[in-house]
Amino acid sequence: MISLSDDVLAGPQSEVYRRHERYGEVAGHLTMIVYTRRRPLASPLFSPRLAVYPVGGSRALFVARAVWMGLQRARRPVNLITAQDPFGTGLTGVILSWLLKAPLLVQNHSAFFDNPYWIAERPRLHAIFNRLGKWVIRRATMNRVVNEAERDKYLALGIPPERVRVIPLADPAPFAVPVPAEQVAAQRAAWGLTADHRVVLWVGRMVRFKRLPVLLDVMRLVADAEPMARLVLVGDTAAAEENIPAEIARRNLQDRVILAGRVPFDRLPPVYRAADVYALTSVYEGVPRVLQEAAAAGLPLVAMESAGARAVVVDGENGYLIPQGDVETFAGRVLTLLRAPEQARVMGERGRALVLARFDSTRLFEEWMACWRETAGVGN
Repeated sequence: MISLSDDVLAGPQSEVYRRHERYGEVAGHLTMIVYTRRRPLASPLFSPRLAVYPVGGSRALFVARAVWMGLQRARRPVNLITAQDPFGTGLTGVILSWLLKAPLLVQNHSAFFDNPYWIAERPRLHAIFNRLGKWVIRRATMNRVVNEAERDKYLALGIPPERVRVIPLADPAPFAVPVPAEQVAAQRAAWGLTADHRVVLWVGRMVRFKRLPVLLDVMRLVADAEPMARLVLVGDTAAAEENIPAEIARRNLQDRVILAGRVPFDRLPPVYRAADVYALTSVYEGVPRVLQEAAAAGLPLVAMESAGARAVVVDGENGYLIPQGDVETFAGRVLTLLRAPEQARVMGERGRALVLARFDSTRLFEEWMACWRETAGVGN
């Protein structure tokens, strides 16, 4: 497996490491090659079913270094190569597939191809990646995407349907487990809020396609109409691609927005339970895990429409889908839910049932492992 994420290097205490170790247990053995910016360079990690090798240095040289590492460290014979994106790791996978004569499974966790919003973020680079990614997926033995809209793009490119699988990454069940009322009250108190406050929640990486300034525009309208409403932003402000405190100040929302900082994954359940509505203004997503988590916690959802949001939100059932950029309608739906707690509760209960059925982690894990076996079988 080739990856640009080094979360697995956190070791056995992390959910990411445990998940990949489970992959290794099912597969027999998993060798991972991961890019890392850690200084000093992290050491390799080993268990009976998992070996993780970090590759440092310039990201521009990752493909060459990862290919070399794969040739040196991979157990032989290699039954399957999987790349975690259709760009740098995908190109690495294509080269290793040729050299090791092994089948290649290429993943796509977002909504990249011919996406004007994604290309506009870095026009020259992403235009190149758009072409490179199409070249890679055409050479893959199998492709994995996370939503139907992206699958349709692959089919339009001429990739046979039997070479594309829709398998989202999900495990919302831990967020459906009840949280003691005292923990919820303690969480709200930690934010300086009382039982009378109404909480709109956002959780995630503060990157441009999440469109936090749009959410702040929504909150300006909500705050004007509902004095007790507060927006809680959970994420690393220091790593944000935009100056979020300045955006808050520009809208005079300093007393209405709470910057809660980054919260470890295992401490998120009380965070969701302490909110009343979950809001997502992303312009595109694969399948947002935060929507799954929030729904499992019983929150109604309000999201700007995208292929990923449509996979979780059934408009009018467990929340609302809003046309991209329609700030006034978005604010109106949030206000409706804040002012109608019984409606919000019913929507939240529907949402919990929906995501637990649609994103059952045991079933999806089995589908993912079946995809591995099928791809490996094609190579044989």
